[in-house]
Amino acid sequence: MGYRKTFALYWAEFWDYETPKVVVVKNRTLGIIYRIIQLFIILYFAIYVFIIQKAYQERENAPESSVITKMKGIGISNSSTGIKIWDVAEYVNPPEGRDVFSISVRTVTTPFQRLHTCPESASVPRSNCTSDLNCTAGETELLGNGRKTGRCVTQHGSLKTCEVHAWCPVESKLSERDTILTRAQNFTIFIKNSIHFPRFEFTK
Repeated sequence: MGYRKTFALYWAEFWDYETPKVVVVKNRTLGIIYRIIQLFIILYFAIYVFIIQKAYQERENAPESSVITKMKGIGISNSSTGIKIWDVAEYVNPPEGRDVFSISVRTVTTPFQRLHTCPESASVPRSNCTSDLNCTAGETELLGNGRKTGRCVTQHGSLKTCEVHAWCPVESKLSERDTILTRAQNFTIFIKNSIHFPRFEFTK
């Protein structure tokens, strides 16, 4: 058959219109079997696939997320040394946190501190003494404020403690406690939350 006849044949068939032939079988038994199969397929997808397995959902097993916090505001405290202004870098720790941040609401201030030698606080274990023999030069206590000089000196009255080289005077019960968040109601907190789904290549 030449290519012209082949082309003419396909060209003629191209314009044909076809419809499927439907055969209706009047048989109750065959109809019942057909409907049962249909019902089984519907129940399989409705109950097992969609409800039990939740196959219509895709799960992300390892999402990546991060939370960045930032705070703005000025705190003010008033003590014997005068009024002090506190900025974010001083009362927020860490200044820019990931997932968490903490705010200092009170401070313990020991005015006029400087590096020098002074009596250790009596509240520090093994700081009380009666003579220089009780103070080992160069020794430091775990809860102490500095390094011992080897001298036993009078703290106040008849109380004696080991002398230390530290920020003097050391922190004591007489230290001032200040509230710095007098303007906390005006502080602004920024919270930025980002999440990435590697499976779906989606970030928000």
